[in-house]
Formats: sequence, structure tokens, C-alpha cells
Amino acid sequence: MLSYIPVLGRLQFADYARLIFAVCVLIAEPIFRFIFAIFTPLRYVVDVLRRLIVPRSFEEKIEQPHEPGKPWPSHEKLMETFTSTEEFVRFWGFPFQHHYVTTKDGYILALHRIPSSRTAHREHLDAKARARRAGDASPNPRHQQDNSRPVVLLWHGFLMCSEIWVCSPDIKLSLAFTLADAGYDVWLGNTRGNKYSCKHRSLKPTEEAFWDFSMDHLALYDLPDAVDYILKLTGAPSLSYIGFSQGTAQGFSSLSINPKLNKKVNLFIALAPAAKPMGLENKLVGAMLRISPEIIFLLFGRKSLLSVALFWQSILSPLSFAWVIDVSVKFLFKWRAEMVPYKNVVYQHLYSYTSVKCVVHWFQIIRNGRFQMYDESPTVLPNSTSGHVVPKFPTEHIRTPIALFYGGQDTLADMNWLLEETATPIYCMKVDGKWLRLSETLVVLLISSHFRVGRQRCRIRGKFRTLWIAGILPYAKAI
Repeated sequence: MLSYIPVLGRLQFADYARLIFAVCVLIAEPIFRFIFAIFTPLRYVVDVLRRLIVPRSFEEKIEQPHEPGKPWPSHEKLMETFTSTEEFVRFWGFPFQHHYVTTKDGYILALHRIPSSRTAHREHLDAKARARRAGDASPNPRHQQDNSRPVVLLWHGFLMCSEIWVCSPDIKLSLAFTLADAGYDVWLGNTRGNKYSCKHRSLKPTEEAFWDFSMDHLALYDLPDAVDYILKLTGAPSLSYIGFSQGTAQGFSSLSINPKLNKKVNLFIALAPAAKPMGLENKLVGAMLRISPEIIFLLFGRKSLLSVALFWQSILSPLSFAWVIDVSVKFLFKWRAEMVPYKNVVYQHLYSYTSVKCVVHWFQIIRNGRFQMYDESPTVLPNSTSGHVVPKFPTEHIRTPIALFYGGQDTLADMNWLLEETATPIYCMKVDGKWLRLSETLVVLLISSHFRVGRQRCRIRGKFRTLWIAGILPYAKAI
């Protein structure tokens, strides 16, 4: 609960001017949104503005694949219309399953599963077709679901969902698809509150209580309960966990406070690891942090964060929406996204819901300089003492092997702190420039080196390929 209002004199006049301007924009935004939606074809206005401001080379970077001379996939425009993880997975001929796990505190999380490779799936479908033609209605035992495949769980980042792992028009750019074709049982997690996990046993998303969760809840419930469900269903003794951005913070926090989980996760791969961010580049956000993270509640309320983003996405063209995202990211974080191909497709799947309380939690971590749990009773002044101690996540207790991959120009990750406070990783790689696409190849190699099913080690069939993740921000943060 916000217990105070910042006093005058704590900031400079320019900081207050920026803050007042931001509040005015937030108040005016719904009005402009209504006007543009009803009276003005905004998408055409933004398209014209983009063409006047942005050189043609930007649109070429958005539309064209990263590798020069590579053909433009004929299905790229079709994928601009896809709205779900299932559409992407089934488009490429993979099997797809919906699973739902109810956490101990009542949230119903969606887990998406790619249980086998395309080849195995086609063989299964062909066998069923032959059985039907032969009049045999009984299932073929040779094509029953194979639970001996090593299991890997992929978890998205902040304000995202499972779509980020599969939304690239080039199948070779998806880590999820590459792992599935390599022989893994691939699971894609969805954090509470996002588009696939917006259910609760008793609460409704329209209620403020539904959104009263921070990263503490993701660590205490979401990841452990999802892992338990997957292992129980598959019969596997353990799984490997790959997290991106906030998905890595979820891994660090959950493993640090749950000793039993360390025995169930045989390898933790952290892509663009986030535990104690160094801070944001934008001065306005910095000023807000110096005041108090809880002021975010005044600006965005206490429910979902930036839900209006979906409105603007629906009325802007894919190219214009990608341009707006790039401008916004550069403004806030000084990130460039020059290595991100197919922005007109992948940016359509960048945003999903989360709670405002989660972003406040991140700002508390930045303000206090420690990877800690959510502070329900923050102090009035920065760096002042209080009558309670906010527990930190004891990352030094993690026993699961860890592999770290981070961008050389990532303005958020504090790698020195992470290496000091976390159990010694088995691998740590700085990803820069031409090495960017190598990191995902090493991800697969590391998983292969740790998975053993009986006496057989899981290996990738054929030659190792240079892999990408279908997600967006690993590139934006690493360039």
C-alpha cells in the first residue's frame, strides 16, 4: 500500500517536470485512444509519419531475414495473422498439447507441450491412417506417447508468453522446434496473469485481488508446481530449465528457496540473466525510482500493466507497431534491435499481461541493489532504515548446474554480482556480434551433455545447426 507522497525538494525541477509530463500523458492517453479509434484512421497517420522519419533501410531490416541473400519465406505474411502458440506449432507439422496446472494458491497456468518431432508425429499419423483403412480401431502400441524422451521446460520473460519461442517465420530460428526435432519433450511455460494463464479457482481478472502477486509468487508457486506437474505426467526423474530474462529470475529465486526443486532440475540455462538489474537508462524512470518504486501504482493502478498496448497493436500496421516498439525500447533502455529479423511478425507476440506489482518488485530490487523478496512496507526515504528486514533470495544455496549467456552490451544485467552471489556456473558466455547465434547452439550442446536416458545420451540428429530463439529481447539486449 502506498503510504506516502514524495516531498518537494527531493528531486530537481527538471525531474519533476518530466514526472508531471508523464502523468499528463497517462491521463490523456485514453482520450486520444478513443478519438483515434473512432474518428481518425490512426494506422495510416503513423504509416505516413514512419515513412517521413525512418529511412527505407529500417523497413528492410524489419522485413528481410538477417542473413543476406536468404529467400523471404512465402508464409511470412500469413504468420502476421497468427494469434496463438498452437497455430505456430501446428503450422510446422509438430504435435501440440494443452496442459493446465493449478498452483497451490489457486492460479490456473497453461503449459504448452511439443511432445515429439515432426518425423515421429508424421509416422504416428500415417500409422493411424493405415489402421483406419484396415478397419483396426485399436491404437498401435508402437506409436503410443514416448515418455522416455528427455524433458526440457522453456520459460518466457517479462510481459511475454510462450509464443516468443515459436513465432519466427523461419523454423531454424526457433529453439523450441530445434529441441523437439532433436529428440526432446519440449514444454513451454506461461506465467500467471498472461494471455494463457488468466484464470483462478475463485478470483476474476477484473478483480484487483487477482493481480496482487509479485515475483515471490512466481518463485513459490508457478515454477515448482509446473515442474511437479510435468515430472508426474512424463515420469521423468528431472528436467532441464531454460529461462529468458525474468524467466531466469524466476529460476534463480525458486531454486534458491526450494531445495527439493534443485533435485528436480538437472540443468538451469539462463539466457539474458536478470536477478539484480543495474538500473534503467531513461532519466524519467530513474527519477521515479529515486522517489519510490511504489509511485508506479499511482501511474498504472494495481491490476495489469500496460494493457492498452494490445489496443495500439490492433490498430497499427505490423511495420508501424515494430517501429513504435523499437523507438520505445531505445528511449527506455538504449537498446538497439538491429539483429532481430521478421519484426513485423515477432513483435506482434511481444506483449502479454502481468501485474503492476511485478514491475514494482523489479524497481524495489533496483532501488535497494539486492535480489530480494517484495517489500510490503517500504521505507519513506531511500536508503533509510526500517523496523523489518526484507529477505533476499539466497542464490548461494542453488545446487543445480547453471549455464549463463549474456549480452555484451546488456544495460540491465549485473554479471559481476551474479557470478559472486550465485553458485559457480558450469558455463558462462558473453554473447557479442558474430557470436550471437552461437549461444543457442551451445545451449543444445549443454543440455545434450547433461541428459542421460538409461545408458543412452540424447544427441542431436545430423549436423549441429546455428540456432536462434524465436524471442525478441535476447537480440535487443545483446547488440
